[in-house]
Amino acid sequence: MEISLICFIRVLFSSTFHFSLFPLFLNYVSYQVIARKWRPQTFEEVTGQEIITQTLRNALEHDRLHHAYLFSGARGVGKTTTARILAKALNCHKTKDKPNLTPCLLTDPDPCPSCVEISESRSIDVLEIDAASHTGIDDVRETIIENINFNPTRDRYRVFIIDEVHQLSKPAFNALLKTLEEPPENVVFVMATTELHKVPDTILSRCQEFEFRTIPLQKIFDRLKLIADAEKINIDDDALRELARSGTGSMRDAQSNFDQVISFSGEHITAPDAATTCVISAATSSAFSAICSFSKSPVTRATCSKPPFLTPTRCGKCPQHLPRRICCGFSIPSAKPRPACAKPPIRDTS
Repeated sequence: MEISLICFIRVLFSSTFHFSLFPLFLNYVSYQVIARKWRPQTFEEVTGQEIITQTLRNALEHDRLHHAYLFSGARGVGKTTTARILAKALNCHKTKDKPNLTPCLLTDPDPCPSCVEISESRSIDVLEIDAASHTGIDDVRETIIENINFNPTRDRYRVFIIDEVHQLSKPAFNALLKTLEEPPENVVFVMATTELHKVPDTILSRCQEFEFRTIPLQKIFDRLKLIADAEKINIDDDALRELARSGTGSMRDAQSNFDQVISFSGEHITAPDAATTCVISAATSSAFSAICSFSKSPVTRATCSKPPFLTPTRCGKCPQHLPRRICCGFSIPSAKPRPACAKPPIRDTS
């Protein structure tokens, strides 16, 4: 490591190094993908979750702020983004003694330092914790419990954003119970999860829960259209609809596919280009079609694009109560009839 650093410094200050390449290098590094560059910064920009954003705005306006929120839903629908916007609204410096319902934008002439740091994930008073890599009780104790009684360094509130909270271990959840039930008055918890059924009921009862729905296709299309016009990208409406469809309700997936088709195509993007680059979505749809071939309902196979999931209710000891595949609320029947079972089903806690 030290040798590599010394070699880099020698090349940096050698006579053969061309400093004229610095702007090109900086422009290359500073590029941001569409999903990050166009991430919503205010409640009004959050797409497809109007009921949730309106509820949070009313809570801030009428001073009915809850101390713990739990955001659940599919990937790419705005859970972590809404958590950051809530943290910005609580700590924005444009209002002195109350939250700001319209926090600063990074494009404003004079955004406050708090909103800038929260948007860039480097705020001291807003701590984002990845529960997938901090799963143990020691991580919770060192990161949250031992530091929760300290006052905010500069802002009004200390906000703990715990992403993928269902990944925490059972001892870690138990260690959070007392803190989550009675935190200090200037502390707010915002937890996000894609698997709500893995969060213990003791945690759910201490939080105000919001379920984020998948985003309608038309709203994804409108957002992609806005991005294309702002970035001056020449793309057909049919291609945008194909990209919106490939997201399957996830704004981030659709924007990632948009980035991919921009790199693949030339100056003009057409619908075949968009269909070609949506490889992952096409593979998912193909796998789902193969699974749904067991179903007797042709309507379900033709209109559904969601993968089947397993029911959590079973006894686990007989074929009758084995986990069954469910597609959009309709059970996929098995080929052979299963014998009846007299045992009552139990809930799977795994």
